[in-house]
Amino acid sequence: SAVIDSIAGAIEWRVTDTGWNAVAKELTFDRNGQQWPASNIGIDFSEVDSLQKITASANYLRMDDLVPLLQSLDLTQLKDLGLTGLPYGELRDFEFFISRTGENILKYDLSGDFSALGYVSPDHGIDIMGFSGSVTADKTGGSLELDARNARFGLASVFRKVLPINRLSGVLVWRSSPDSYRVLANNLELETPHGQADASFELTTNLEFDEPWIDLRASASINDISQADIYLPTVLPSKVSDWLEVALVGGQVPDATVKLRGPLEKFPFADDSGEFFITANFCDSSLAYGPGWPAATNASGTLIFSGPSLYTVENTLRVGGIDVTNVDARIEDFRDGLLTINATAQTELTKVLGFLQNSPIR
Repeated sequence: SAVIDSIAGAIEWRVTDTGWNAVAKELTFDRNGQQWPASNIGIDFSEVDSLQKITASANYLRMDDLVPLLQSLDLTQLKDLGLTGLPYGELRDFEFFISRTGENILKYDLSGDFSALGYVSPDHGIDIMGFSGSVTADKTGGSLELDARNARFGLASVFRKVLPINRLSGVLVWRSSPDSYRVLANNLELETPHGQADASFELTTNLEFDEPWIDLRASASINDISQADIYLPTVLPSKVSDWLEVALVGGQVPDATVKLRGPLEKFPFADDSGEFFITANFCDSSLAYGPGWPAATNASGTLIFSGPSLYTVENTLRVGGIDVTNVDARIEDFRDGLLTINATAQTELTKVLGFLQNSPIR
């Protein structure tokens, strides 16, 4: 609702020879029963000979209350910067400055604390909500300290679905040079409704972001395998993602390790230009490995992603009433999505016939 219960303070708006500026002093804002503390806010925009400068500051700002205003305005300057979505959350001690000519950003400075921060832009596939922490940044680099609770992270270019987050904490640091960016993160800790993980990584890329190179190490556990498809990255071929979404019926992964190192445009590194290796120990699992085939139940073992291959080792399972050990199940190249299964077992003939009668070859 856009209803404002009360607003008080001094607000000034001025048009200058080069642009405009707006100032709010001791502003209090009451909307939907929530009131701001007395706040000082300032925005200044100027343009001289195609050089644009924007300066903004606020000791407190609740973005949710500004959404109705932003929706009613044609903020060309923000849209020119690619900011077509809507912000949410609270900012404290916020300072921002940017100068640019056309698309060329000459300088920027950003600092502040934030809580329950979010940004939603359907046009860009962004749905991020509930993040708290602090940030400092300029053209040479910056740092981001995160302490998120009950958040969500949706970035269509990275993940197939919006990720639910119970808790996320850690620090990211980045640096820029004349020809590249470098991002470092150590001891990121993540807890979701379906498991937890911790990770460290280094990411470098050129200024166009089209040559990213990553070195990532992570460990994780999953308490409900049937929900694992939520966390599948878009870098996985759709054949594999679609199969995993249907095949992972239930079970747990007490521990898993991930290693990803190399140029991301060469993933999954079939040419040995990098390393992609996941080891996941699973137990009490059920797998619907193919349409019409009896599901595998009571499965335990180790699942391995190695480069473009996916296979399982040291496993036991039950399928069609038959107990099976050390099944050779693999996808040689998950870009092709062809699953092959080889298994041997000693069992009664009647169980074999029952298995065949409940399969597509009956």
